[in-house]
Amino acid sequence: MAVVRMQAPEVKGPVHEPGNALTSSLEQVKVGQAVYVAGSLFNHSCQPNIHAYFLSRTLYVQSTEYIIAGTELELSYGPQVGQWDCKDRQRLLEDRYSFTCQCTGCSELNVPDLVINAYRCTKLNCLGVILDRTVAGCEKRKLKLLPDASTVYCSSPHKKVEKLNDANISEVARHVLESDYKLEPQHCLVCDSYRDLEASCAAASQADSCYKRLQDAIALNEVQSNVLLDAVRCTDLLRTVFHPYNKRIAEMEDHLAQAFYLVGELQAAIDHCKASIQILEKLYDANHIAIGNELIKLASLQILMGNSAASNSISRITAIFSRYYGSHADDIYPYLRLLKGRSLILDLPWDNAYCGPVPVLLDSHRFNLAILPHTDSLSIFWVQYHRSWETKSLSDQPRAYLLEPERTFILLPHSFELDDRLTFVEEPVTILVRDIRGLHSMELPMVNVQWRHRPVEEANWETKHDIRA
Repeated sequence: MAVVRMQAPEVKGPVHEPGNALTSSLEQVKVGQAVYVAGSLFNHSCQPNIHAYFLSRTLYVQSTEYIIAGTELELSYGPQVGQWDCKDRQRLLEDRYSFTCQCTGCSELNVPDLVINAYRCTKLNCLGVILDRTVAGCEKRKLKLLPDASTVYCSSPHKKVEKLNDANISEVARHVLESDYKLEPQHCLVCDSYRDLEASCAAASQADSCYKRLQDAIALNEVQSNVLLDAVRCTDLLRTVFHPYNKRIAEMEDHLAQAFYLVGELQAAIDHCKASIQILEKLYDANHIAIGNELIKLASLQILMGNSAASNSISRITAIFSRYYGSHADDIYPYLRLLKGRSLILDLPWDNAYCGPVPVLLDSHRFNLAILPHTDSLSIFWVQYHRSWETKSLSDQPRAYLLEPERTFILLPHSFELDDRLTFVEEPVTILVRDIRGLHSMELPMVNVQWRHRPVEEANWETKHDIRA
């Protein structure tokens, strides 16, 4: 198996600061090849029910859905449904692994394979798909496998029989539900309208050069206004050619979101990011890891805008990554810690100069959160969520963080309390050392005291009389 790790662009500084939003894509990077005896026993599926990931050299396998006892556990060897269409997936598996995939995704009609590279109908209000010759040929083979066009039998005998005649397929390809229908390329699968795909391809190719210029500008972090306007016009052109759920539209929306972010138009970036996610949700399950990756971009932009909707996005991201990586989600992708920490403060009140202490839960540790106006008299640190917090750094000392303009956040241990004047009473915890100090004609009993909320290193000497008082 190929040993891979998640790689994302490095984010320097707080996630709320301009220039630190994560709007580019995550990717898996191959770092080695190894033999895992148990891992090699899993068969492939383009619609897997388990997910494999690595921590160092250790392989972990996580179920991504509820699995009925006796159901086969299936792992993806490559691109999944929604990522590539059926013909491209099968070609890769044949070239790399020398087998013809007959999984559910490759043997049964599904919406993602129908729409991912489809053209739109010439009728304005019709959502029917128009397929080119190669895609139509692949989908025809699926139809031949059906004993009855109204029923689809799952490839696994343990899975229940599912009906093909569902609302999603009917919306984009109603004709395939008819038992006597002969699927033809260049014809709408809902209203049978004809589209000249040669002319459509010529129009789409004109947008490719514009698309390439935008990609180059984003890579250089120098997006000129004319390049951005051309890209917007090309995207509008592609919408008249490709089906609304075509993945190329989603990719263009994603690149527009990055471009608008780079020029500082955050609301436009959010709108295009949402448009991309809406298309991808038609290609993938709503809780697929691909959706989680896109939601990270959206949440980063929402945080920059101070949009409280970021809390919902972050909650959804956390649920998706936990589904795929379990308790290792934060280790696989540390940026999640920043987002989750940020979600704690998005809905706090901002009307008062001082707010708190508010109980919060962070990485299974309870804290209080106090908010006060920014002042130079406090030691300010940029928030950092990393492994050291779980050991040494989780001391009893208060910690101050500048997370908002003109606001300082004091992160306090759960037992640490501030009053309305932002003061607290220091209490002795234990006496570390006792000593007698001689002063001319008298002896003075002294004790070395450790105080609550302070480490041993900050213990100090006090008179025994003062401690008793």
